[in-house]
Formats: sequence, structure tokens, C-alpha cells
Amino acid sequence: MRRAATRLMLIGVLSVPTLAWAETLPWASLSQEQQATLADFQPRWDEISDARRSQLVERAQRWSNLPDERRQAILTRWNEIKSLSPEARDALRQRWNSMSPDERRQALGAPHTSDGTMPASISN
Repeated sequence: MRRAATRLMLIGVLSVPTLAWAETLPWASLSQEQQATLADFQPRWDEISDARRSQLVERAQRWSNLPDERRQAILTRWNEIKSLSPEARDALRQRWNSMSPDERRQALGAPHTSDGTMPASISN
């Protein structure tokens, strides 16, 4: 019990500098790789909340740690989704939101069909 309380206090103390850093996270402080990954956000960076900036930087870091082939697979799926009509994207979003966590994991691991369409496990 005492050990758990000590860990919680340590986490709290260690998180304070991170929060303070996020409050002063100007665009110029990002690495070139982070700026490239987050380039779409640059025009409105100063308008984004500190919490959202911190989240975006964390996700950019996770993105940079992914293997190239995984990044390419994500970009391919993203482009497929962007090419859908608004109605098809809405239907896909509704389908995704209705899936259980296990169904989502299975769908994310599903291979693409040979004609480039979304897997049936997602698009149905």
C-alpha cells in the first residue's frame, strides 16, 4: 500500500514539468521530424490548446517510432477512407462505432482486398 502511494506521488511530481512544458510548446521548439509530421497543424498551432498540442506531439512521436511498412499501410488506408464519399465515410464510421474492441482489433489486422477496397469486416 505504501509502495503504491509512493509511486502515485512520484508520478505526480514527474508529470508537473511535462505539463509546464506543454503550456509553452511553441512550434519552433518541435524537431524537424515533428514539424513535418504535424505540418497540417502549423497554421493554427497557436490556437490549439496546450493539452491538444501535447497530445499531437505524443502521437507524432509514436508515428516516428513505427516501422516504415506500418506507416505506409496506415497511409494507404487513410487515403482509401479519404477517397470515399461523405455518405460512405459516415457509414464506415457508424460501422466502426458499433464494433466491439475485439472486432476492431480483428479489422485492423485484416488484409486489404486485391481491388483496393476496404475489407468486408469494416465496410459491411
